Parts: sequence; C-alpha cells; structure tokens
Amino acid sequence: PFTLPGTFAPGTAYNLDVEVQPSNPLQVCRVTNGQGTIVNANITDLAVVCDPPAPPPAGGALDPGFAGGMVSNPSHGRILSMALQPDGRIVVLTDFNKLLRYQVDGTLDTSFGSNGVVSATLGGSALDLLRAVALQADGGILVAGMARASGGSTTAEDMGIKRYLPNGTVDAAFGTAGFVRVDIAGRADDANAIAVQPDGKIVLGGLAVMT
Repeated sequence: PFTLPGTFAPGTAYNLDVEVQPSNPLQVCRVTNGQGTIVNANITDLAVVCDPPAPPPAGGALDPGFAGGMVSNPSHGRILSMALQPDGRIVVLTDFNKLLRYQVDGTLDTSFGSNGVVSATLGGSALDLLRAVALQADGGILVAGMARASGGSTTAEDMGIKRYLPNGTVDAAFGTAGFVRVDIAGRADDANAIAVQPDGKIVLGGLAVMT
C-alpha cells in the first residue's frame, strides 16, 4: 500500500504512471486503473503491477527478456549511435536519420514520436547527415552531424546540433527553432560525436576540412 503526497480537488484529472523501471532485478512495471477524475472520495483501486523478474541468462547468452535478446528494424536503417535513459529506455539513431526509442523489454516506445520513431533533421535539409545522439539531464535528446544548406553553386557543410524533447518533438526554445549551426570556417565541418558535461555544456567532436 502507498499514499501519494498531497490532496486533489474533486474534478481533477489524474494519470499515474511508472517513471523509472526497476533495474535490480530488471522488471517491467505498469499501473492499472491509473487514469481518471477525482470525485468526493479517495482513489483506492490503483495498483502497480510488475512482471516477475526473468531468470538471468547464462554468461554471454542473449537476454530472453529483451525481445528474445535481439531487436531488428531494417526498414529504419543501421544503428550509428545509441544512449541509455535513466529509466532503462534506449534511444537509437540510424543512418536513415531516424530516432527510435525502445522500452526495457525491447518493444518500440509508442509514446515517442510516431509509434516510437522520429524522422530527425538538423537544419531541415534533406541532405543533412546525422551521426551521434546524447541525452541531457532533463530528458532532452541531442543529435549531431553535418548540416547542409544548398545555395547557388555552393553547399555549406557545417556541424549541427538539434534538440528534441522527451516525447520526440523538436524543442523550439533551443537555438533557432531547435537547431544550432557550428561553422569552424572550414570547407566542410562534420560532427560525429557529442557529449554532455555534468554542468550541462555540450561538447562536439568531428572533422573540419580547412582547404
């Protein structure tokens, strides 16, 4: 039994969910009767239900609790970069400029983007190349790569960063409409690694062709 802190006025809508899944042992938990509206009485039929932990696989064996131990989505391209959220969900970036998020059991997280998939961009050009993904402390998702913008007979190729909110939508408050272009004054700049420092600052690594 548990009691949530505070009280809520009648007519208030509520939606209780599991924010962080257990990791020791690894389990998938969900809330039954987690949505509704407060009336003139306590809510007493909420329940948190967790699947029994699966027996640990033998050393080196595939984990049967993770979609049989292997997930494949070839229609979305090859994995270039991935990051693990604190709640156990996995964010993946592919060479088709797709962001995917998986639940701890290996299924796509349908609350992310469109049924678990986001068609990611940098500056908005179809020629953009996304290379790496990183997570911020507040749940924001950063992608980095080469941002291209064609103009006349020349093409600008600069490092680029785009920030997505935890639900997969672009964070318009980051940079300009969610995008930051980094020009190192080279002929072609390309970011292929990104990291977030403990103080929140963002570090890019990559290539700058100066001639």
